[in-house]
Amino acid sequence: MAHILLVEDEPDTRYAIAQVLSSAGHEIVEAGSADDAAQLLADADVDLLVCELQLSGGQAPGILDEARKRKPRLDVIAICGGGLASSARHLEAARAAGVAAVLHKPFDSETLVAVAEHLLGHGRRAAARASA
Repeated sequence: MAHILLVEDEPDTRYAIAQVLSSAGHEIVEAGSADDAAQLLADADVDLLVCELQLSGGQAPGILDEARKRKPRLDVIAICGGGLASSARHLEAARAAGVAAVLHKPFDSETLVAVAEHLLGHGRRAAARASA
């Protein structure tokens, strides 16, 4: 079981993603804002971050920067939607922040779980544990 921090400001979407990941056996900690996410990054033992790139107020880059500073080996799945022009700008920010994977809305549950499982099993954290 992994501890996954989910940052999504749309309650229905956050609920659906949390249900998918918890059904796959993971413990989900949810944040609906940048402030909540920053606090959870400071306090919680997190194995994976799932973050919506189009959070209200343009908060996602700050969360990704905070994650990189606090937990440099933490893998991130960025979620993106909202059309091509908007997506392109957010994808550039995600690449600059070093995200491990990007999922475009709408995505299916199986894809989300497969990407999360891959990162949790084969990502940077697994490599760091093996070399420690």
